[in-house]
Amino acid sequence: MRTAKIFKPPSVMPTEGENELNFWRRQLFERLAYIFFIATTVLVLPSAIGGFVYGVPFVGIFDIVVYLGIAFLYINQNIELRYRHLIIELVFIIGLAMLLALGPLGAGFIWLFAYCLFSTILFGEKGSRRSFLIVVISLAAFAAMVQLKVFENANLEQYDMVSFTLTGINFLGLVFVVNYSFAYIVNKLELTFKEQKLAAQQFEKKSRALENANKELDNLIYSISHDIRSPLANIQGLSQLGLMDSHNELLTDYFNRIEKSAIRLQQFTEQITNFFKIDKSAPNISSVNLFETTNEILESLKGPDKTAFEVFNQINKGLELKTDATRLSLILSNLISNAIKYQAPSRKLVLQISAEPFKDSIVLSILDNGIGIKEELIQSIFDIFTRATTSSKGSGLGLYIVKQCVANINAQIDVTSEEGQYTCFKLTLPRDSQGKEAA
Repeated sequence: MRTAKIFKPPSVMPTEGENELNFWRRQLFERLAYIFFIATTVLVLPSAIGGFVYGVPFVGIFDIVVYLGIAFLYINQNIELRYRHLIIELVFIIGLAMLLALGPLGAGFIWLFAYCLFSTILFGEKGSRRSFLIVVISLAAFAAMVQLKVFENANLEQYDMVSFTLTGINFLGLVFVVNYSFAYIVNKLELTFKEQKLAAQQFEKKSRALENANKELDNLIYSISHDIRSPLANIQGLSQLGLMDSHNELLTDYFNRIEKSAIRLQQFTEQITNFFKIDKSAPNISSVNLFETTNEILESLKGPDKTAFEVFNQINKGLELKTDATRLSLILSNLISNAIKYQAPSRKLVLQISAEPFKDSIVLSILDNGIGIKEELIQSIFDIFTRATTSSKGSGLGLYIVKQCVANINAQIDVTSEEGQYTCFKLTLPRDSQGKEAA
């Protein structure tokens, strides 16, 4: 048998601009209204009918009024808070009226309990204290008026004050435990939601600050790219003119030093700008031939001013993988140029490049017989501005850029070295790298 739509649990949706705590309270309130609506449908309506049948019409009227109030709460899920407040106050009045009519044997305590529960859900700890205090004062006043026989001709049942007092005390104990438990939960949730809101605001503030910092960094990189390159080019040009016109050995040495310093600064600015351009761009995944890529890099690093070196490129010529070609080239270029830069002065540089394919990855090894790295420095060589040797003339950016690019293509890099003997970098490359989003 299909359940009628009116008896289905409420589906409460958040309203525009509503905070999480109010939405949670409204959800709980509507669920409770639904439960009471079902309960009143099953219990109160038969009680109301019985009241009319057995000559107690005001009992039936009380029951019907309460049922209509609960039904109104359940059916109109988006009514304003003030109207909900009026309805739960009506529940309180009906509870007292039921006590007057039927004493402890009626449903008066049940409706008073519902009043306290609704108040706690809607208004938290404040509503819990207020409703409990009102019920205590009302029951005390009610008991005093009964004792003074104010309602002697109004109630249908003669009150047994012992029974009424014990029932009232037990009822107040139950209300206290349930109400304050609910109040504690609501209070904790309110603190949690406030902390979450504060955390969200702080996160948004830090995000804006980070966004502004990124914009300032972009402006700085733009300045480096455009405002520094031109003066550097002028310095190099003037140095070359000075070398051509100078016949003084000391001046020639000065001009050589100026030119070399300008070249190093130019290389540093190019490293910075290229790194930030690549780091901010999304990975561009394509098919890359590993043998051809390493050969192109080796050829680009050879030149008349480079010391001759011997290379054994043992990579299979048909070995391919899917990765970001630009980032992979930057990684290999840095590693191979470092091997050339830090070759041992007492022997010819020998480079051994190999690749071992596996099912999901390729392990690329670059082994040189250079000056090596001290054991205590190996763990920090990928840190920014860290130099692997005291004789280094580099910027300390190369291996940091390598580490960032390795992370961008979901690869892994390891290094082993012995000072004065060799250095070996092992790059574990996924065969099909989807890359990571650029910062």
